[in-house]
Amino acid sequence: MDADPRDLRIRELEAEVARLRAENQQLLNRLEELDRAAARQAAPFRRREKAKKPPDQHKRPGRPPGHPPAFRPLPAQVDETIEVPLDQCPQCGGPLRDVQSCEQYIEELPLVRPHVTKLTTYVGTCPGCGEVRSTHPRQVSIACGAAGTHLGARALALTAWLNKRLGMTTRSVCKVLQGLFSLKLTPGGLTQALDRVADKVQPAFDQLVTDLRGQSGVWVDETSWWVGGPGWWLWTFTSPDLTVYHVDASRGVCPKHS
Repeated sequence: MDADPRDLRIRELEAEVARLRAENQQLLNRLEELDRAAARQAAPFRRREKAKKPPDQHKRPGRPPGHPPAFRPLPAQVDETIEVPLDQCPQCGGPLRDVQSCEQYIEELPLVRPHVTKLTTYVGTCPGCGEVRSTHPRQVSIACGAAGTHLGARALALTAWLNKRLGMTTRSVCKVLQGLFSLKLTPGGLTQALDRVADKVQPAFDQLVTDLRGQSGVWVDETSWWVGGPGWWLWTFTSPDLTVYHVDASRGVCPKHS
């Protein structure tokens, strides 16, 4: 007896439903896994499960056995000494015995506020030399009037170190100056100040280039650099004694130091 076509169709549909349910469950499981992964902290940077070491291969936390202990060394100098006597019991006021001293050293950042120096210089006219002026080693500029308030050498050195050595943006450097030292400076003003710093250290940089050319061997390398856009290169010239960096628009040859 031939099977009823309707029964065959029903079995086919049931098999199709079962297959679709299985696929749907797999997709739901995958979606749930992705949702959990997205909710974990630092999800894009964590190691994949298959790349993790099994628990039996994990290293014990801390220093290896037998490692010498580490502790903060005693300060090289003491700027202030405070003694807190213990003449009687702080609880009941009774007498004490076997009183021993306990010494500690507290390394703290000093309270900082801008150190302001009012500098008065004079301008005059020499019959033989023309206009002359008195100067002071602390001067960073001869501008006066509306531009008569300047950052000192240490403040400029700090801004250059934060911006050039640590890679902080000019806005972030201005926030550090304002938040820690109460020094107000705009990003534009900081950029101009760093340009003036570059002009002042240019002779020292040129001397480094001269010394580098006198080395018996110099290693040269370059890498792409961003100067308001692509197309620039950071050149590195190094020897056993010194290293010079130079940013240039050319990769094939560095005309500054070739």
